[in-house]
Amino acid sequence: MYTIAAGSTVALFDDEPAPLSGTGTLQICKQAAQLAPGVYDPDVQGTFSFTATDSNGASYGPLQVNVPANSNGQIFCTAGITVAAGVVEVTEAASPGFTLVDAYAIPGDRFLNSNLINRTLDVEVPSSTNPNDETEAVFVNQTQRAQLKICKALGAGSADLVNQVFYFTAAGSNGVTLYPSIKAQASTQCVIVGNFPIGSTVNVTENLDHSPGAPGEFIDTTGEGPVTLTPGINTVTITNTARGLLEICKAAVAGLNTQPTFQFRVDNGGVINVRGNTCTQPMRVSVGNHTVTEVSSTNFDVSSITATPSGNLVSSSLTGRTATVSVQYAQDTSVTFTNTIKTGQIKVCKQIPSTSLDSLGGKYFDYDVYVGNGTGGYTLITLGPIKPGECTSFTPPFPVLYANGKNRAFGVVERPDSGVVNYTVTSITATGTRGLCSPGDPNSDPVICNQNPNPNLALGAVDYYLGPNNNIVTYTNKSNDP
Repeated sequence: MYTIAAGSTVALFDDEPAPLSGTGTLQICKQAAQLAPGVYDPDVQGTFSFTATDSNGASYGPLQVNVPANSNGQIFCTAGITVAAGVVEVTEAASPGFTLVDAYAIPGDRFLNSNLINRTLDVEVPSSTNPNDETEAVFVNQTQRAQLKICKALGAGSADLVNQVFYFTAAGSNGVTLYPSIKAQASTQCVIVGNFPIGSTVNVTENLDHSPGAPGEFIDTTGEGPVTLTPGINTVTITNTARGLLEICKAAVAGLNTQPTFQFRVDNGGVINVRGNTCTQPMRVSVGNHTVTEVSSTNFDVSSITATPSGNLVSSSLTGRTATVSVQYAQDTSVTFTNTIKTGQIKVCKQIPSTSLDSLGGKYFDYDVYVGNGTGGYTLITLGPIKPGECTSFTPPFPVLYANGKNRAFGVVERPDSGVVNYTVTSITATGTRGLCSPGDPNSDPVICNQNPNPNLALGAVDYYLGPNNNIVTYTNKSNDP
């Protein structure tokens, strides 16, 4: 009679020519599973425990087998155990992290049955007084495994990498190293690399040389690194992004002895400084369109924007100081901004209060305008004559900077025509200039900025820094006649 319990219940019958008597020798052995030809599970290690029950119902154990790391498929056994001849059932105790994948006997014809779920092996032990006639019960274990999946994804603008084959190294802490490959497509592609022990670490790297001139010079790789395996499927996604080079160049500004530094932003990023007549180092950027913007300047206008190759210039705006360029895979695209110094022109206006109309309303005034040249000289332009309520024409435009990069100065002196007497300059004001200049200013032009005080109402003189566009100086006079 048999009582059926949980798991598998096996009934074994041993037929002997005579009532079996005597004893035999049993050894219990442990072996690591073979993972591939010549490769055995290096993580099967430690102490494993067993019990044995012979044909007389006698129990033996716990019996222990110690297995070192990286045993390379060697068989490690207990010492010989004397048991009653006949059927002996050997049971392996549960070992967390390990699975029984096979059980066999040496010699092979003494194998009767195995139940891997119940971790049991039944062997025939013949009656023998020769200890060399032992029966070996061999249990084969493998560490519990998890799957590793490597995926290949492409970043934005990386269509040039479609159909390229990428190679990987998956180096497990258990000593197993695999070398999968994946052909990149527009969608993410994956491959199951293999099974590694749960809890082990696999370092996944892409075998791509990124050094100058190498196949990966213009390919960025992200996602590499170690992964600790957990039960189930563990996915490592490595992403490649195609790159190109972008340079920002600044042409020399005509009229300046020392080139200034300009500021730029790429795609609204951080500030990039570029001095006139220089270029930045090539910057690695993603393939596609990028917008380069020059930060607004009070001294310079953008006069032209070009790109090399010229076909990579998508659009540009001189007033917006911006250009959009197309950067191609493994290609160097440069965008060049050319600037000119902003210019300003000057005119003078005359006004008087209504109480002075009778005395000054029909009188004419002239104005001498002294525009500095930054080298100790000036250009003299006479504007007028004009009457109160009128303005002169504009002077020719002048660059707002000297060749040394300092602000250009100009002075205005009122000169009444003959017969204009007995009046007072009550105010001199201006719009569009960069403010008054004076001898106390260390950056001023001493030839022009010489009025003290400034403005000098008694002399009808004033000195300013030239501003971009229209500089309008307004004199207000009043009559001193009763």
